[in-house]
Amino acid sequence: MNQSMNSVFGRHGGIARMTRRAWRILPLAFPAKQRLRRFILDRLADGYRLFHRNHEVAFQPATRHLAHPKDFQPKITVAVPNYNHAAFLRQRLDSIYRQTYRHFQVILLDDASTDDSRAILEEYARRYSDITTTAFNTTNSGGVFRQWQRAIEAADTDLVWIAESDDYCDPHFLETLIPYFSDEAVKLVYSHSVFVTERGTPSDFRFDDYLDELSPTRWKLSYVETAHREVAGFLGRKNSIPNVSSAVFRKFDLSGMLAETDWLNMRICGDWIFYLHAIRGGKIAYTTGARNYYRLHSTNASARTYGTPAYYREHAQVAREMARLYRVPRETLEAHHGYIERFFDQRAGELAAQGLALNDFYDLDGVWETGQRRLPNILIAAFAFASGGGEIFPIRLANALVDHGYSVTFFDFRGEPMNPLVRDMLRPDIAVVELSNRFLESEDIVEAFGIEVVHTHHASVDQFFVSHKRAGESATHVVTMHGMYDVMKPSMFENALEGLYDAVSAWTYISNKNIAPFRDRGLFRPDRFFKIPNGMAMPEIRPIPRRSLGIGEDAVLLCVASRAIAEKGWREAIESVGAARRLSKLDIQLLLLGDGPLYDELRHESLPEYVHLMGFVKNAVDYYASADAGLLLTTFGGESFPLTVIECLMTGRPMIASDIGEIAEMLTDERGEVAGALVDISSGRVPVGAVTRMIADLATDETTYARKRDTALAIRSRFDLDRVIGMYAQVYRQAIETARDRANA
Repeated sequence: MNQSMNSVFGRHGGIARMTRRAWRILPLAFPAKQRLRRFILDRLADGYRLFHRNHEVAFQPATRHLAHPKDFQPKITVAVPNYNHAAFLRQRLDSIYRQTYRHFQVILLDDASTDDSRAILEEYARRYSDITTTAFNTTNSGGVFRQWQRAIEAADTDLVWIAESDDYCDPHFLETLIPYFSDEAVKLVYSHSVFVTERGTPSDFRFDDYLDELSPTRWKLSYVETAHREVAGFLGRKNSIPNVSSAVFRKFDLSGMLAETDWLNMRICGDWIFYLHAIRGGKIAYTTGARNYYRLHSTNASARTYGTPAYYREHAQVAREMARLYRVPRETLEAHHGYIERFFDQRAGELAAQGLALNDFYDLDGVWETGQRRLPNILIAAFAFASGGGEIFPIRLANALVDHGYSVTFFDFRGEPMNPLVRDMLRPDIAVVELSNRFLESEDIVEAFGIEVVHTHHASVDQFFVSHKRAGESATHVVTMHGMYDVMKPSMFENALEGLYDAVSAWTYISNKNIAPFRDRGLFRPDRFFKIPNGMAMPEIRPIPRRSLGIGEDAVLLCVASRAIAEKGWREAIESVGAARRLSKLDIQLLLLGDGPLYDELRHESLPEYVHLMGFVKNAVDYYASADAGLLLTTFGGESFPLTVIECLMTGRPMIASDIGEIAEMLTDERGEVAGALVDISSGRVPVGAVTRMIADLATDETTYARKRDTALAIRSRFDLDRVIGMYAQVYRQAIETARDRANA
């Protein structure tokens, strides 16, 4: 185990060398691409002077962006929500369309303005028609956040900038902010704001005046910080992002915020609640390198609300949402309450004259109680963004946990080269931290991100987090075994468990064979080991048209989707299908989906015409849906609860599969009917003759095939990921209690 760990770490040793080498060859050029490249390398070469002050978490560009920094050019959607700002629109729009960073598209929105706004917006839409769309309301929506919602949901990019129609910015605004997103944990970047009057002259009230009571020095230099720390120290006490026009953020699903708050109808604090959701689980960055110009109006609508109940109710809603989303200390909530209390005493004389107190609108104890029901912060730690059930299930789990309201951060151990298609399976609003030289030198990820549950999915990753655990670390550790410990040699197993067994609060397993070595050594305990199946969300299925595959509609089509290694039975599948074609006299075709060494071999071989080598695809269910049945002739020793079987069943297709791990249980209903057929591999080899007959029988017996399909449709609900999430939620709660009991012992 130690040797395998060292080999993984050794592979990452080249990061620092590559960075130094890249710095030496940096060309002196001025196009935006080169300035972008220089930005990233500057931050790496100067020892993180701007980003690692006082042990803060460093700016850590993803390795894939470090390798090719000039290629980091993500597209961004710029949304301009407007209502009656004709006087300021041209300055606003010119500052957008003249940006030096050119990879953007624009959505111009108007909320039924009564001035000349519409004409100006239409003029710019015509002038820049290749990158501009419009969304005009015929009746006023009743609130600016409805325009935000419309723009965000319409955006088809991962990054969004809401550029309010009365503000403006420097021409290099995007060029300065975008590179921060090369750190895939950064979820929002905002710039320094210059407060200006309606005429565009500097206001007497400055950005520094607004934030000095939080810190007179923090906003003098650029920084990167985790959301957990930023909220506890600053953003939870006061809205330290005074203007949304200053921020670019990763697009996120608004449904959780809409379900839990009255966000769409808010007038005062809606932007604050938005920021709390936008950065959750990730990092936030601030830059002094570009300016946003925030226009203050003499008829300030916010000022008129200071003496109204709505002002204090909305701030109470911010506090409740902060307590619901973040692990903040009571001190942060008290500081927020204290600020609002001072404001109430100064501005709410009419309410006080009516016998009303702040507690009538803002109950601090009630806010604290909300925090006691908060869901824990989860770190999902995976071996790599690579094909394989043990790598893909953590991604699906992370996505589903976010859907269920959890704060999730994803850790990439980088045990294998990244497969971009697998990386794309993780929703873009989940922060990713990867193993790197910089990570090993930086402060512990667990404390920095406020993690309460570390959930690892590979033996090397299990070991890594235990070996790097710091004294006093409060997070609990949950391990999911995908079929590794049970295939270790005894000496390796015992070495692996040294220091690990006692450090893990809960072990989850997907197959009974996973716990065999624990039982053999008397280590199995029902209060620490929990069987939880794999699962997946019910997919939206879009069958791949057979004609695009060069396959006829009348053909019998079988599909294999697995890693391309010898033990997964690809060659046996090719042989069995060939024999079944001869036996049945039918046109039986075979799809092979996956990557790996065997795929590389087969690419260079002359394959039979009935074999279709597709490589790795991220939408295997769509291929299964085009097929008549799945095929999995695996003899892989670590096979436990293969996700590919679930993917096949989700489409209502039967599967012919090896009887190994939990596959028999997965395919069999309560009456003993099998959704396909089970292949006996007790000899350690795939019986090609038997498989040939199974394929031929399924292809020729329509009654049997219909029954098998009905069984597949009936049993697929048992793999619903919502059910799996409920089981993990219970394990997380128990693991937290176990860790707390240990700490108090």
